[in-house]
Amino acid sequence: MEMKSGGIPNVGFRNGWERTESYQPSPTQEQVDAYIRSLEWRALLEDIGIPPRQAEKPRAAGRGRGAFVFSSFFWGLIALALGCFAWLFQVIYEGLK
Repeated sequence: MEMKSGGIPNVGFRNGWERTESYQPSPTQEQVDAYIRSLEWRALLEDIGIPPRQAEKPRAAGRGRGAFVFSSFFWGLIALALGCFAWLFQVIYEGLK
């Protein structure tokens, strides 16, 4: 019996979970039909002058990574609201003196 490196015997069969890099399952008929329909649809849209939808462009680094990402306009409104509340509380505090 032949020995592999590490002392594991080579018994002549491969692991069932390993796939070679060239492995690509053949598409089903539904997948082929869907691909052909998408090509026909794209050609139709180009014929009537509508450009196909482009993939979404990646956002700038550091933006769009968190679950709660809001625009700078939103944060500006929050800062303005906080400033108004601070001014209002200051007016009330001054009036109570």
